[in-house]
Amino acid sequence: MKKVDVWTPDEMFLQQTDLASQLAQARIADLEAKLAELLQVTLGYKEWVIAVPDEVAASLPAMPGIDGDWADEVIDGAQRALKK
Repeated sequence: MKKVDVWTPDEMFLQQTDLASQLAQARIADLEAKLAELLQVTLGYKEWVIAVPDEVAASLPAMPGIDGDWADEVIDGAQRALKK
């Protein structure tokens, strides 16, 4: 007859905790990868906007809801978070 392992409640709790931790770590890794890609996209758009000639930019309306300093702070914060 095949022996079946029987876990105590404490062992079962530790197994569940370990599984939850592994899932959380995988989710964090996935989010970090997505954040890194999003930063690449964001920096690409920022590069394009900065490259628009001044005379063209002057003829366009201001981008509503976007403040350059705020955008730079958000980008910097995301880059620092990925370096940790």
